Amino acid sequence: MLMSKKAVLVSLAALGCLLNSATSLQADESSPEKPDWAKSNYRADSGLDFIGLSQLWVSGLAQAEAKSITEACTNGLGKVSEYFSVEIASKSTSSQVVVDDEFQGQFSVKTDKLSRINLTGISVTASYSERVQDASYIQSYCLYRLSRSQVNEIKNDLAKEAAEIQTLITKFGADLNSGNIAQAKIKLALLKGKKNISPVLIAELDALLTEFVKNNIAIDLVFAQHSFSANDIVSVQMKSNQNVFVYLFVDDGRYTNMILPTPAYGFNLIKQDEAMTVPTSEQKKKGNIYKLATPNQAQKSPQVFLVASKQRLQTGFAKPAFNRFLVNDALKFNDFLASCRLMQDCIVNQYPLMLEQSTTNFSVQSYALFVNRQPYDDHNQNLKANLVEQGFKFDKKGLNLKFFINHKKVFSNKLEADMFVAELRLVSTLNSQNQTLLKMRFNTLYDVGRTDFYIESMLKKATKKLMNKVESGEISY
Repeated sequence: MLMSKKAVLVSLAALGCLLNSATSLQADESSPEKPDWAKSNYRADSGLDFIGLSQLWVSGLAQAEAKSITEACTNGLGKVSEYFSVEIASKSTSSQVVVDDEFQGQFSVKTDKLSRINLTGISVTASYSERVQDASYIQSYCLYRLSRSQVNEIKNDLAKEAAEIQTLITKFGADLNSGNIAQAKIKLALLKGKKNISPVLIAELDALLTEFVKNNIAIDLVFAQHSFSANDIVSVQMKSNQNVFVYLFVDDGRYTNMILPTPAYGFNLIKQDEAMTVPTSEQKKKGNIYKLATPNQAQKSPQVFLVASKQRLQTGFAKPAFNRFLVNDALKFNDFLASCRLMQDCIVNQYPLMLEQSTTNFSVQSYALFVNRQPYDDHNQNLKANLVEQGFKFDKKGLNLKFFINHKKVFSNKLEADMFVAELRLVSTLNSQNQTLLKMRFNTLYDVGRTDFYIESMLKKATKKLMNKVESGEISY
């Protein structure tokens, strides 16, 4: 039978419609049954099922079902976060008060409930989509099912993070109150890295830091090296947010030394945002440098005091002592620090001076004293006492020390008197090898009855000088 071309096309189109209808029918018939958790009357037994629902999506849109499921899962995750809502700091206040005779900032934080917290380790349990309103629209459901152990773990993590946030806030306030801007900036950066920190709080802390820096003296001090050992030059770099006069003190455990200003360099004005290094090049040229005392000479751990003021201050409690000023009135110095703390335009910062944790690698096995080439045992006990006082240890692997003292009576034409003239030479023996560790000379008016006293004085000076050499690294084995 013959058919026209037009009739063939019509027949094919009709067949196509029939096939499409059959395919849609088959899809509807094979679609999974709506799960119980997606039904409106569903109630979870454990209360740990969180179900997100999407808005209606037009079924004809490209990837409508995938987008609908994504929306439903986002909605479900929001419900999970609401379940785990915790108190997060979000409101800060600051004021200026006098606390314990010191002018300080006072910082406090209030809290509120933040529901949209960030969670990790939560995954979708199941999802379901259905066509509604004559298949014109798509609606999706998304299920998050948590176990009791998951809930407990999440709560513990959130509590831990909340505690960390609170600690950082407290430290931020303390750093701000003490004028330690560099550390306050670090704490604020760490807070910004926390997932569940309140954005409102971060904005407030940023504004508070900016305002504080603008209205208060903030000065940063950085040591030239992480730790110091005996005879190291104490060198620092400072930078201030305002023009200030700086007074720098080093309490080395024996004395309090003012190393800025110094007798030969009185310029102590730091200009805003300009770095200043102490000792300055002028101080170095004039020898106005400070070297750290040896640890055995110090009575306590060394520290640095920095006083910064918008006005020049009087320092009558310090007197010139060669290359620096030396505090000779501790009471007036403490009054100086206290009065600064009570002034709004003056701050006192205190920094510990870190000492290198090193051992001398030097011990003594035996010791002997020879006077005019003869053994002199009468002073052995005093010699050991001097070595112990200077901090020397005794063991079988140490050095064998020999102290040789040669003395004589010499007439001085200049003084027209007899003089006691002596030379001390300290020799160490290790593996049959002799090494001269130090030499020293001694002379005074001759008095035969004071010979033992002179010898004891020489031994005391020699053991002290020996320890100084050991600590400075000049002597080791």
